[in-house]
Amino acid sequence: MTASQNGHVEVVDKLLQHGATVDLKEKDGWSSLYAASQNGHVEVEGHVEVVDKLLQHGATVDLQDKGDNTALTHACRGNDFTTVSILLSAGAHPNVCNKAGQTPLLLAVRKNNMAIVRELVNARVDVDHMYQNGLSSLMLCCVEGNSEMANLLLEAQADTDLQQSEYWIHSSDVCLQGRSSGYSNRSHGTRSKFSD
Repeated sequence: MTASQNGHVEVVDKLLQHGATVDLKEKDGWSSLYAASQNGHVEVEGHVEVVDKLLQHGATVDLQDKGDNTALTHACRGNDFTTVSILLSAGAHPNVCNKAGQTPLLLAVRKNNMAIVRELVNARVDVDHMYQNGLSSLMLCCVEGNSEMANLLLEAQADTDLQQSEYWIHSSDVCLQGRSSGYSNRSHGTRSKFSD
């Protein structure tokens, strides 16, 4: 676990060669693949190579921790495009949902990472999945005024008629008008309700 987290490729390779269990979990449910996948955002040298090495040795790509997060969830939360791409190529499920109701797409949109959102869209992610408070990825783009990302989701056939019951927002009105129609994410607490 520690070797994976710190990007020590040669050490990880040696441990695997000597029979280390690739999917062994810590008490919190974390595996070596999680540890390597969540460290890309702090630029740990070697983490991408470790992810690749673990997958080559049969790491379960969609293994979940106690919060139902997967390596893909961690990589999206960490803004790590390269690891996201590797995991998707290895068959990671793009629509996995953790116990907080977050999907990789929702996390990528929240992080404003266009490249990862595009990668997930190309992997046929469910663009209409709604977060536990009734917020979809398209709605989140509209609330935050991200027209470029909203356009990408609309091109991927995101539903403009989804209703956000808690905040009474009609996403198509917001997007097509190019403004928030008086909606304030501060006054309605959107950021605090969408914890990343």
